[in-house]
Amino acid sequence: MAHLIEMVSECRTHLLVTSGLHTVDAWSLLMYSLISDQTLIITESNSDVWAVSSLDRIAELIRLYDVALITSNAQFLKSFVKYETEKLYGINSLKVVSYSGAPLPISVAKKFHEANGASIVHSYSTTECGPISCGLQSFDEALSLSCGSLFEGINVKITEKDGEGELGPGAWGRILLHSPITCSRYFGGKISDTIAKDHYMRTGDVGMLDDENRLYVAGPADGLLTLNDQTIVSPLLENALLDHPSVEDVVVAVMKDELTAGVVVKEDAPPPTLKELNEHIVGLNMGQLTKLVFVDFIPRSETGKLMRSEVLFLLQTEDDGRVVGNCVV
Repeated sequence: MAHLIEMVSECRTHLLVTSGLHTVDAWSLLMYSLISDQTLIITESNSDVWAVSSLDRIAELIRLYDVALITSNAQFLKSFVKYETEKLYGINSLKVVSYSGAPLPISVAKKFHEANGASIVHSYSTTECGPISCGLQSFDEALSLSCGSLFEGINVKITEKDGEGELGPGAWGRILLHSPITCSRYFGGKISDTIAKDHYMRTGDVGMLDDENRLYVAGPADGLLTLNDQTIVSPLLENALLDHPSVEDVVVAVMKDELTAGVVVKEDAPPPTLKELNEHIVGLNMGQLTKLVFVDFIPRSETGKLMRSEVLFLLQTEDDGRVVGNCVV
């Protein structure tokens, strides 16, 4: 990571925040800019991360001001790749893209890196405690949800439930953390409601620590599924399935005791089969998909966040025997 900081600093160019000052990462970058001779460009928040006009605006800023580093999110990078924005604008100045939140699928990360040459940094942070971990995006599927190493002073433990039954390396569970910097209260609420008995904070996220104490984050707890006493980390499966050439978007859920994939098929592409999809997840050791439902869309918020609370209703509604290509769904 040190060489990336040096590379950006040597560029003597500008830094860019693409979505306003709404995250800890953005504020941290602002503080850095204030004590250095770097210039920080802050764009207004745009809720529609898929809008082509938004991508054009960001790409034009990168080109115009020789931006070396931007902070963004996974959905923005997906859009950047989807619309091949780099072919329309000269953005050779871009050296590092930092994002937090939902993990970027390996297939998308590779395409972005190959198209722009920029390094990708994934971080994990919380509103209550600030930055927790940071690491260079790996192209290894086994490290696809890695958020890198913990910052100094941060302690993390993984538990079966919030504050109960601490798990060892390699096991997925609830993320609890202890930081020397923690907010004192919530607006209209008590911070004590999120504190476990040992003074660790409940994040509400699911994660894992490996043997090297790297933190892996799968997102909110509803992404951790259980089927036949087996733990299934749905973001791991979803990121792997997105590598299938016919899959535009995908969600994994347990429906009627079946591990089900809801798939949006790419335009003019043949629909994938269950066998093909299972070949993409065989190395994850989380069972096999037993049901495939083709859908027109995956429910997401305006910022691209998956709305898992609506997934089961969507899959049950669309599981109606329609024919897509040669597949009955």
